[in-house]
Amino acid sequence: MLLVLASVATFVFRFVLPSRAAWRYASILSNALQNARSVTLVEFQRDIVGPELVLSRIPASSQQIAELRAATGAWFAPVPPWRMKCFDPHHRVEIIRADGSTLRFDICFHCQNFTLGEPHAVTMPDSWHDRLSRFFTSVGMPPRDDYSALAKNHPDYHSVEEARRKLEEQAQQLNNAPHK
Repeated sequence: MLLVLASVATFVFRFVLPSRAAWRYASILSNALQNARSVTLVEFQRDIVGPELVLSRIPASSQQIAELRAATGAWFAPVPPWRMKCFDPHHRVEIIRADGSTLRFDICFHCQNFTLGEPHAVTMPDSWHDRLSRFFTSVGMPPRDDYSALAKNHPDYHSVEEARRKLEEQAQQLNNAPHK
């Protein structure tokens, strides 16, 4: 009897409780995607300092929205324990809900974290990673190890680099200013 109780407790603590977070995130996404006014898929490059360089932006079709909902489903999607949070996202889903409000779903495939309308990153359920990776690959935005070559070939690269340099110079000037 004790062995059965221990097994049930282990199952609850390893799979059920971690899945509750995924259920909440999946519900937020599913509700936002339901009858959404628009859903846009975005691939981008952004440095810590400077503006974002949009590499690709496409409106999602109704079939792609259904695939996205399936990729972020909550059925048996435990959130693994905390991971390193580099959070350098290159993929985003921009959702304008039926009521006109917006929701941003930023995804970092490197550290497997995401944000969902919140300022802090959250660990992605393991089952979401492969499904979202396949989804973005199917729309021509595969997760990559390095985005620098794509960014350098973008027609706006030089203006973004110039803006980044100006921000760095301003920050340097502020750091060098005498403090009162």
